[in-house]
Amino acid sequence: MSKSKFKPSLSLYWGIALSAMMAMSHVVCAQTEAVKLDRVVAIVDQDVVLESEFNERKSSVLERLRGQYQQLPPDDVLDQQILEQLIIERIELSMAERYEIRVSEEDVDQAIARVLQNNRVTLSQLEDDLKRRGLSMLGLRKQLRNEITVSQLEQGVVTGR
Repeated sequence: MSKSKFKPSLSLYWGIALSAMMAMSHVVCAQTEAVKLDRVVAIVDQDVVLESEFNERKSSVLERLRGQYQQLPPDDVLDQQILEQLIIERIELSMAERYEIRVSEEDVDQAIARVLQNNRVTLSQLEDDLKRRGLSMLGLRKQLRNEITVSQLEQGVVTGR
C-alpha cells in the first residue's frame, strides 16, 4: 500500500489566507453598515448635544403640544426652540456641576412618586405610556434628575449661595 505524500504548495496557503481575509472583510463591512453613529448638533462648553437627545426631546415636546394645542408651530421654529432649550439646560447643568450640586437616587425616586400620584397611574402604567411614546424610564429618570438639579441651582442662586 502506497502512501501518497501530499505537499501543499505555497500558492495553496496564499489562496486559503486570501479567501479567509475576503470572508472577514465581508463580515466587517456588514457590521460597519449596521452601525449608525450619533451626530453632534451643538457644542456647549465642554459638552455636546447629540442628535438622538434632540430627537427624543422633540418627540416628548410634540407629544405634550399635541395634547394642548390644535395647531403646532412650524418645524423650523420648534427645532430652534428645542435646541436652545437643550443648550441652556447644558449650561445650567455645567454650572450645577461647578457648584457641586448632586441629586440622589432617592430624590429622583420621590419625583417619580409625585408623577405617579399627580397622574393617578401605577409604575407599570407609566412605563407602558413611556414605551408607547418611544421613551424609556431611564430617559425619564435622567430628565427628572436634570430638572431637580437645575431647580436646586436656581434656588442656590436666588438665596445667594
